[in-house]
Amino acid sequence: MIKNSMIKDSMVKDSISIVLSVHNQEEIIGDVIKGIFDNISNNVKDMFIILANCTDNSESKILFSLAENKKNNPFIVNLVYSEYSNKLITNNIGCKSSENEYSLIIPDNMIIDEVIFDENLLESFDLDGISEDAMEGRYMVLLKNSELPELNFEGIGLDE
Repeated sequence: MIKNSMIKDSMVKDSISIVLSVHNQEEIIGDVIKGIFDNISNNVKDMFIILANCTDNSESKILFSLAENKKNNPFIVNLVYSEYSNKLITNNIGCKSSENEYSLIIPDNMIIDEVIFDENLLESFDLDGISEDAMEGRYMVLLKNSELPELNFEGIGLDE
């Protein structure tokens, strides 16, 4: 079964949800969030920050960074708490939550300094059907939500 196989009539073409799964990144997460806010286009409609079983001060650093960058934040930010630290599971939680055309998964240790990086990924997505960009060995990946498989979290506590 394909997730979001019926694109909603209200879905904006090229609309993007940012998915940021965070596990114990208190030292760098403020810079990561600032880099996202400073360099996105108007295609980004919301952001899912998944706190992935954090045992450090990542949550307080995230909340401080969101408040500090409020003027650069033109979209809804959703905080999701997960008992899992596995990025495959937590990234899937974010993608499953998106109602936009695309999900953009950004690593929790990637500081972005490329202006409108999401538009550049969309342009390359249109050319070959998948888009990823590497910075210092870390990848951000753009996925088309209508082509994601339905995720089955039965048995691991995520099937609500």
